[in-house]
Amino acid sequence: MQEKSIRWIYGTIMAAILFNAVGPCTITHKYGPYYGKVIETQTGEPVEGAYVLLAFYTEMFTFGGFVGKFVETRDATTDKNGEFRIDAYRAWAFRFPHRWVKNCEVTIYKPGFGAFPNNASLVPEYVPFYSIPTNKHIIVSLPKLVMYRDRLNNLHSLSPVGIPDDKLRYLDRLIEVEEKDLGLGSRN
Repeated sequence: MQEKSIRWIYGTIMAAILFNAVGPCTITHKYGPYYGKVIETQTGEPVEGAYVLLAFYTEMFTFGGFVGKFVETRDATTDKNGEFRIDAYRAWAFRFPHRWVKNCEVTIYKPGFGAFPNNASLVPEYVPFYSIPTNKHIIVSLPKLVMYRDRLNNLHSLSPVGIPDDKLRYLDRLIEVEEKDLGLGSRN
């Protein structure tokens, strides 16, 4: 009888360990949809050709805090009315012991304009400040940058962290356009 009790206790402990180990694994998470309009801060006019990049991450807790790991990106470019739409996206990843970061990280950029959300002249509009709300039409205003120094400083706020280069090709092309316009030459 005692041996049966020990097996039952051992089995219960092992099941609890297994449940706790698999429980925080990330498998799938639905994001979006995201849609809105990008306007110029001073005039309120639509900004055509602004690039909207969304990045999705998982995270795990470490003794130093949470550490994120890239999963995927989705992107769009604004039309002549400054409108963009990124349909709902179901992300898949199996990572132990990660969990999904519930908000995407967003970068909105067009050469000659302050980048959202990291341009120094922008006030955070959404919480958390690096994201945009899901399933809600938003308006993001980008300041037109005319001073060389402002445009140069803006370039430093553009590179999202942890995203593979192949997912940043279009953003890199836009940055190269800005660098060329500023007389900085090619990065290659």
